[in-house]
Amino acid sequence: MVKLRSYNDYREACQYPRVTDVDQITGDLAVQAQLRSLYRDVNDIEFYTGLFAEDTREHSAVGPMIGRLVGVDAFSQALTNPLLSHNVYNPETFSQVGWTIIHETKSLAEIVRRSTPTGTPVFRVSFTREGARVE
Repeated sequence: MVKLRSYNDYREACQYPRVTDVDQITGDLAVQAQLRSLYRDVNDIEFYTGLFAEDTREHSAVGPMIGRLVGVDAFSQALTNPLLSHNVYNPETFSQVGWTIIHETKSLAEIVRRSTPTGTPVFRVSFTREGARVE
């Protein structure tokens, strides 16, 4: 039987401080009440329960721990992706036409336009919300 570690153990592994009360997970009073009714102690909160009980971050669709876990996974995969290897990332793999397209692409919007049916309007393509302050 595989048993996941607690939410707090995962917080610690993600270099977040351990929570000592459910109000540090969420400001939603109804969710706090549910967590208190289900768990004797904050250290008993299960990984997935805590993960999805977290308040979302400003300008985000997910809570801080999901954001960190996804980020770590995405960047570690990017750095070990075989497509970045000289043995795979070369003109022979992509064809000369594909290689030229890859190297002439300057924006995410170009990729989206190439990947959608002709005539489909693409107004704005970005990884940030329009008007968001990027620090």
